Amino acid sequence: MVKMNHILTFTLVVEYNSFIGAAKYLNVSKATVSKQIADLESELGAQLLTRTTRRIALTDVGQAYYNHCKSVLAQLDEGHKIIDQMNDEPVGQLNIHSGTVFANTFLLPHINKFIKAHDKLSISLYISDRKPDINKEEIDILIGVSNKTEISLSRRKLHDVRHILCAAPGFIKKHGEPHLPHDIVNYPFVGHTSRGNPNPILFKNDEKVYVKPTLMVNTSYAMTKATIEGVGLGWLQEENSYVQKSIKKGKLVELLPKNREPTFPLYAYYRESDAKQPKVITFLDFITQLVKK
Repeated sequence: MVKMNHILTFTLVVEYNSFIGAAKYLNVSKATVSKQIADLESELGAQLLTRTTRRIALTDVGQAYYNHCKSVLAQLDEGHKIIDQMNDEPVGQLNIHSGTVFANTFLLPHINKFIKAHDKLSISLYISDRKPDINKEEIDILIGVSNKTEISLSRRKLHDVRHILCAAPGFIKKHGEPHLPHDIVNYPFVGHTSRGNPNPILFKNDEKVYVKPTLMVNTSYAMTKATIEGVGLGWLQEENSYVQKSIKKGKLVELLPKNREPTFPLYAYYRESDAKQPKVITFLDFITQLVKK
C-alpha cells in the first residue's frame, strides 16, 4: 500500500520542481526525498518523473497521478478542518440527567436558549430523582448532590442547596407544631423513596432524626403536593419553585426554621475523559451561569 508521506513528498517535489526544495520543506535530506520517490515509483510500477541535471518533469502517468494526489490531499485537508471545527464547536448527542427540582427551576425555563445557540447538538434530558449509573446509561452530565457512587467522576459545583421542614396550615391546626427536631418522629411524614425507610432528616449541628413515612413517593413534586394536601410533614428542597410559591401563597408553612440543616453542594458530574469535549464544557458553562443569576 502506498504511504501517505510518499504521496506528500511527490506533490512537493512537483510543486517546488526540486528535490532540494521538497527536502527543505519536510526538513529531511535530499537523499531521503529521492528514496521516497523511488519507492513510490517502484510501488506503482510506473515512472512518475523524468530527471535531468537542470529540471524535473512529469511523465504522462506522473501528471495524471499528481492530479489525483492533489485531490486526495485536498480532501484530507478538508477532513482536518472539519475535525478542528468539531473540536471547537459543540456537536453530536448530549445526554443529561437531572433531578426534578433543578430541572424545573433552572433547565426547563432556559433550555430553549441553549438549543437555539447550539443547533448542531441533539439533546436528551432525563428528569428523575433516582441516581443513575452515568457509564452504563451513557450519560454525559449528571446533576445531583454528592454521594459515594460519583467518587470516580470529575465534577463542577453549581450552587448550595438545603431542605426545609414544612407542613400545610390545616395539618398544623390538627396536629400542632413540633418544637424540637426529635418531635417529628411523632408526626405523620411524607418521605422520598430515594432516602430509604426510615428516612433520615437532617438539622443543624449534624443532628439527624429518623422518621418512618406515612407515605413514600418517588418525585419531589409528589412529595410537595402530598405535604400541601396535609398527608404529613415534608422535608422539602428549599430552592424548589413549587415549594417557594406554596409558602408565599400560604399553602405551606416552614417549621423549625432555627434548626435548618446547613447548605450542601449540588454538582454537575461528568467523566474525566470528557473534560475537554466542547459539548460538555459548553453546557457546564451554560448552567453555571444560570444558577448565578
